[in-house]
Amino acid sequence: MFRKMYDSLSMPVHLELLVQDENICLKTWYQISEYDYELPYRNDAAKAGSIERSLYIDNSCEYMSVPADVSGVYHTKIPAGRFGGGEKQAGESFLPNIPADIRDQYATKLAGTYWRCNSFAWIDPTDPSILGGEQSDAACWTIGIGYRQVGTTWVNAGHDSRNKPDGSALDGGNSAGDPDDNYKDTIMNCAFPSQNAFALSANTKGHPLRESRRLGAPASLFVYQPFTDTNFTDCSLSFKYNKGYGFSTNTTGWTVGDGYNYLTDMDSALPSMTVTSGGGSIDADGYGTVEFKMVDSDGATIDHATDIYLECTGGYLPKNRVSITGGTGSFKVGALGMESGDEFKVKIGFRMYTGLADVVFTVA
Repeated sequence: MFRKMYDSLSMPVHLELLVQDENICLKTWYQISEYDYELPYRNDAAKAGSIERSLYIDNSCEYMSVPADVSGVYHTKIPAGRFGGGEKQAGESFLPNIPADIRDQYATKLAGTYWRCNSFAWIDPTDPSILGGEQSDAACWTIGIGYRQVGTTWVNAGHDSRNKPDGSALDGGNSAGDPDDNYKDTIMNCAFPSQNAFALSANTKGHPLRESRRLGAPASLFVYQPFTDTNFTDCSLSFKYNKGYGFSTNTTGWTVGDGYNYLTDMDSALPSMTVTSGGGSIDADGYGTVEFKMVDSDGATIDHATDIYLECTGGYLPKNRVSITGGTGSFKVGALGMESGDEFKVKIGFRMYTGLADVVFTVA
């Protein structure tokens, strides 16, 4: 298991990564002025009587704590939530939870800064909307950070706020009495809902990490879950954060990744397949047997029960799915209807993480 960090995220946010056995939460914090930091919290309860809502999200999500359960939906955790009036934090308070190897470089960068939490996203396989194809053995869960309009606000003298320091509302517009008042959209960097990148790439045949970019939010977190019963605290992680703002986390064991190349992390974190017997020459209309094993990045056999999925470019597979135990398995393949000199191959992999090994046959 590894935890690698890369300072290559372009989005200007401080990230907060909370890893638990059964789920993972990623939160975003954006920088605010001291003016806004000193303002009292906006009281949403005062508006409750005029707005009837079914979905309720508590925006008082304290630093280094997961969001409270939501109400009014089929599940207690929505895939992603965004709010404009979240908790506030002084930059110096982030330092104890920044990984030790990079902590010192943020002592100066965060000094005298102020932050507000504005979004979160969950990796939560217990969500009833996640189907078996997405929640399968060998998953690459990702969360992206992208731009979203989360509301509108009055701007006064360069400070985003709904009220003046004395508590009175801003005039709005460029009025003669308060010429610096402006009305603008609030565009923020927010966490997007998680996804298993393999569920997309299995259909498009594109690289899983390329598929993660298609939703308009550069992937920040990559969680490599080898089996559905593997706790997230035991999974390898790759994490991209903004070099200027850093990140906080409740986990240890982080190392600096190799430059900006995180593409090989996926291969080393997840199981692969090695063919131990089979392939080569096969008689026309005859059958052959293939034996294989599931191994880790060091070549050691992984003793874990799972289902392996097969695809062929020719011939005949009596079974397209093989259950293995003890890390080893076998299957039969036939050259039905084929002629001497024909070639075909069988691909071995997981349901969504396909083609990990090829077995090539030539018809005698």
